[in-house]
Amino acid sequence: MAKSDDSGYIDPTYGISGQATVPAQDKENTDRYSLQVQAYATASDGSMVFFGHNPDDVYEEDGFLTRIYSSGQWDGVTKHVPVRKLIPKKQWAYYTMTLGEVDGEQRFFTASPFYYAEDGSFARHIAIQSYGMDLQKIVEFGNDGVALPSPPLALPHATGKLAEAHKISKSAQHKEAKPDQLFDYRFQQKLACTNEKITVLFYGSTVVNGVEDESIWCAVLNAKDGKPGTGLGADGIQSQVRLPKFDGKLLSPYRVAFLEDGGFFVLGVTFGEDKCYLQRFKPNATLDEKFANDVGHIEIPGSPLHVGLAAHKNRVVVSTAAFHNTSEATKLWGFDFSGKELPAFTKSIPFNPQAAPGLPKWLSNVVREKQKRNKGMTLNHLRFDAKGRLVLGGETTYAEGDSYLQLVRLEYDGELDVNFGVGGYSAVTPEDYLFNAKGMDLQGDGILVFSQITVDPGEGYQKVARFKS
Repeated sequence: MAKSDDSGYIDPTYGISGQATVPAQDKENTDRYSLQVQAYATASDGSMVFFGHNPDDVYEEDGFLTRIYSSGQWDGVTKHVPVRKLIPKKQWAYYTMTLGEVDGEQRFFTASPFYYAEDGSFARHIAIQSYGMDLQKIVEFGNDGVALPSPPLALPHATGKLAEAHKISKSAQHKEAKPDQLFDYRFQQKLACTNEKITVLFYGSTVVNGVEDESIWCAVLNAKDGKPGTGLGADGIQSQVRLPKFDGKLLSPYRVAFLEDGGFFVLGVTFGEDKCYLQRFKPNATLDEKFANDVGHIEIPGSPLHVGLAAHKNRVVVSTAAFHNTSEATKLWGFDFSGKELPAFTKSIPFNPQAAPGLPKWLSNVVREKQKRNKGMTLNHLRFDAKGRLVLGGETTYAEGDSYLQLVRLEYDGELDVNFGVGGYSAVTPEDYLFNAKGMDLQGDGILVFSQITVDPGEGYQKVARFKS
């Protein structure tokens, strides 16, 4: 039997009994109310910065940044820092946040859709903002902290007319993440910062004379000042380019794995298809047509609604699974960077057949009976750690409908890490009140998992749990 201080178990020294609530502003009852988190990023020291709004702010009119220290304690000194709206109506709705380094200092970067409209013409593009570790905007970045890559149409900002601008575009609404789709990664902007260069993949659209054009864009910016970068396109001089369509259709990048050389893998889906496609892009954002024996893509079967992607040192792994899954294992597909299959990572991850350890006997029997009726695992958050082990996060769902957070770790060779939790599976009990993984980061000797409890329709109770790695 593993000890409670071993890897795969909740770290009791973090926060309160291994968990930390993301507090709402001016809400004393932290057992009931939390910030409605829309994005977060983890710093190298293990602290986490969150963006969100209060649960009673149903129209999301006021956004805040706040921080939880690496100890799991809330930063009660900085508290909640208001985020300035770019223009009315949720222009601060980031949904994407990442960490970068500029001149040896860490910064947080956010990405948000940005709208332009005039005389019946419309454009949706992107805005990037920069914040310091004090959660204050970096005024030298872009224009007073905001960088706006130029849209393909020369239109003014849609100030005060966003509702009208939305009506012009058929796609503007359904292409956005919604509050009740917390951490819906499918339509989020994909953002990274390496070597003082910001790379962002995002959905953009224009409407002219009633005709809409949709594209997936890649843009690069200087992380220090927000100015347009270079290096994209076949000529290597562009700051932003459209990614190619797939058989004439828009390929929505549900997951993106950014590489150290500036290239990236895209796990994308075309509208109406029950499958995914894995593509590799070069550092100049052109498609690697030699990938997968000159095919240029790999078709991944299965439901695309809950997928994961991770890449590390010539290994890229994809996961697919159904949501609230009581009958199927999570499926993995592994490849090297050329697209050759890796059999060790092409497998299924079934549910944990063992009852949760350390519970009272009667409760353990209840869990054991549920597990007999459960065969489903949904693991759609993938990360490689510094030792090359693959950590998968998600949930296991019982026949009664109850779901519990689940982590799984594979060794470098793809086998279950039997030293992690119980036979490779994290040790979570019903008493922990951890029902899912909405996000996951690896930090030092710990695994930080962002989880949510649904309180009311449209309202969640959000917290972080730390597992020892």
